[in-house]
Amino acid sequence: MELAARDVTSRAEATEIAEGRGIEGNVLLDLRHLGPDVILKKLPQIHEMALDYLGIDMVKDPVPVRPGMHYQMGGIKTDVEGATPVPGLYAAGEVACVSVHGGNRLGANSLLDTIVFGRRSGKVAAAYAKNTPQAPAVRRSCEASKNDYANCWPVRIPAKPTQGCASNWQR
Repeated sequence: MELAARDVTSRAEATEIAEGRGIEGNVLLDLRHLGPDVILKKLPQIHEMALDYLGIDMVKDPVPVRPGMHYQMGGIKTDVEGATPVPGLYAAGEVACVSVHGGNRLGANSLLDTIVFGRRSGKVAAAYAKNTPQAPAVRRSCEASKNDYANCWPVRIPAKPTQGCASNWQR
């Protein structure tokens, strides 16, 4: 079980707890057989956290653990371009359910998902925005917002955003 995947380990922990073999809602993680050298060299952060948060030295004693979620595999249904059933709404990363992993994402693939599908979604969303005419009511609303913003801003807004910034900040 030591080298089992996260989902297998979490399911085994949950089963042990649910069937009454846990201890106060936990199971005990016993790493003492690894010895102090392995624990301190390969698991220094986990060792330190057990000491800091639980007051347990895992070199000498088992540590109570329980399954926990560290990553949500999306809920918004998307295609591989990040498009949702709502026209013009795109999603990527942890919020998107692209369904390329099935029920179990392998470790370290979340960054890859975010980069690959974020880029794909961004390109498609930009193309959609560029090719979709803006409704007249939205255009009027945007122009009104610009005027409201300009009237509320205490200093003159330069034509180029960076033009005159330093002198405005120094006032």
